[in-house]
Amino acid sequence: QDHLAALGVAVLAARAVATPAGILLMDVLGRRGCLLAGTLGTSLSMSSAALACALTPLAPAAAKVAAVAGLVSSVTLFELCLSNASFTLASEVFTQQRRQQGVAWSHVCNYAVKAVSMQMFPVALAVGGPLPLWVAFA
Repeated sequence: QDHLAALGVAVLAARAVATPAGILLMDVLGRRGCLLAGTLGTSLSMSSAALACALTPLAPAAAKVAAVAGLVSSVTLFELCLSNASFTLASEVFTQQRRQQGVAWSHVCNYAVKAVSMQMFPVALAVGGPLPLWVAFA
């Protein structure tokens, strides 16, 4: 269980640093640059985690390190490039009169999807194992 606590701390630390940095990065790269960098980077990092799970029988220790690195880098890239862009884009879809309501609903939907996925993740992990989940997220 200690390794799960360490993983949780690593993900929390990555998010704590990457979220404020992502706000500044959007000013530098712009929305399109953040979306492209985040999508490409997250796909590559989740693909490396999927590959690590597939290679677990050959080198279990190395596979665990690679899976953790893939997960933490995916979370970091998501927070840097993608998480802030979704709220910015949602605010631009609505007219000035409806903008506050639109952003509020985008937050509600975002957290609802996260809550459902967090509840379904352990079930899917127990049913299919880690490899299908990493492939699906990649």
